Amino acid sequence: MADVGGHLGDAACSQCHPDQMQAHSASGHSHTFRAAADVDFISELNGLRFRDPKRDVEFHYLADQQSLSVTLPALFGDEPFPLDYAFGSGLHAVTFVTLVPDLSVPGESLGVEHRMSWITGSGPGVTPQTLPEELHSDVEYFGRLLAGERLERCFGCHTTTCRIQDQRLVDLRPNVGCERCHGPGKRHVQAVNAGAEDLAIRVTRPTDDAAAEVAACAECHRGAERVPPEELFAENSMLVRFQPIGLVQSACYLRSEGKLGCSSCHDPHAPAASRTTAEYEAVCLKCHDTEAPDRQCSVEPTSGCVACHMPPVNVLYTWQFHDHWIRVRDEPQDPRVSSSGGNSDRD
Repeated sequence: MADVGGHLGDAACSQCHPDQMQAHSASGHSHTFRAAADVDFISELNGLRFRDPKRDVEFHYLADQQSLSVTLPALFGDEPFPLDYAFGSGLHAVTFVTLVPDLSVPGESLGVEHRMSWITGSGPGVTPQTLPEELHSDVEYFGRLLAGERLERCFGCHTTTCRIQDQRLVDLRPNVGCERCHGPGKRHVQAVNAGAEDLAIRVTRPTDDAAAEVAACAECHRGAERVPPEELFAENSMLVRFQPIGLVQSACYLRSEGKLGCSSCHDPHAPAASRTTAEYEAVCLKCHDTEAPDRQCSVEPTSGCVACHMPPVNVLYTWQFHDHWIRVRDEPQDPRVSSSGGNSDRD
């Protein structure tokens, strides 16, 4: 892709960083955004019928290799509503979003987050989203409206570069690529070629202070500032999906003197599952080791850290996330399971 704003694309990075690119290609970050017709389950959508329990209407889907659309025969006959973009790696689900004109603000766009998401392993399901009780336009039958900063954030977190212009995507680089976190690569490549000491590239953890790294990850994985104070408590299982929120509440983070960050445990280029439980627990034991009796676990000092202190929590459908609000619990396994009613907000 042509250089736009100093962005060169992942292919340019792979020439010098093949190992990182190989790891990245297996991660969820590498396939967070695509055209709706390009999802690998497109054939299963053609002819699908799905009832929205909130509105009590039935969607009918038409799909081929070029497009995906949906109709609401009971309300609008055979008039198709296009589903343009697919958001999500597919590890848990894929959600569809369409851009439409904002009739109240000339020249601006709205996003329609469709009511049906494809739930990995089980098929169609209600998209977790909060809907208004009253509809102000027909398009709201098809999903939640996204506007302004929220709309920009949705596209910004699922792409490397993207601008919305007249219901079109300009300067689109899909998926979370190298330059989404490290910034445009042109000056970096020029510096390397010139043998400069200043490599002119942004790193998410430039010093021993991990706060900058956590803040960078929280741009998309969400930070505590985006949660109402009344929802910020350890037993709120819906927060488990947003790992930075829990991490920064943890004694492990607060007492680490600015050293515990996301990359302390995770390879930022690879899937979380690329490391074993034992490898993750080895990080715990760097601090909670046998030479520091005051920091040893009184139950099991050498293993079981994740199962006890960061257990997987069922959030919705079949989705499980490890709780990063690291803490001592009353039970070895956290029993919290939230309702799967499908009305939790997710922007």
